[in-house]
Amino acid sequence: MPTPNFDDPHHLRGEFRVKLTDGHEASVDIEGRDGLIIMLHTSTAKQIYSFVDLLQRARANALPAWVQQVPQIMARIEAVFEKERAGGKDPFFHVGISGDEVFHEDLRRGVRHARTLKDLREALAHGQKLPAVYDTPAIRAALGLE
Repeated sequence: MPTPNFDDPHHLRGEFRVKLTDGHEASVDIEGRDGLIIMLHTSTAKQIYSFVDLLQRARANALPAWVQQVPQIMARIEAVFEKERAGGKDPFFHVGISGDEVFHEDLRRGVRHARTLKDLREALAHGQKLPAVYDTPAIRAALGLE
């Protein structure tokens, strides 16, 4: 088993032993270019995950328990979240435009709120303020406010 480099969250390679929630042991292999393929080997199956899938599960607070036993994966997830926070983005919320709708998603709770651009324009025309959750440069531009 290679010696993990915990100081470099982008160095993802190696094999790790983990304990599953049922008490059995399994091994986790981290492979592929930049460690983007994670394989969980149990006594009965091999499950393959992508790092992106695990990252999205972390946003939804739905990581499998074994992932938390692999410090390199957790460090890399946290590095992505820190980079997003440094850019002013909350990794647990997604705000944007999809077609003619604006949306705000709470990824941890699995809740999505959406309104059409038409409804927001009408509300603004009647003197209502733009809801804070939708007050982003992209949405303001789509509404013609910038």
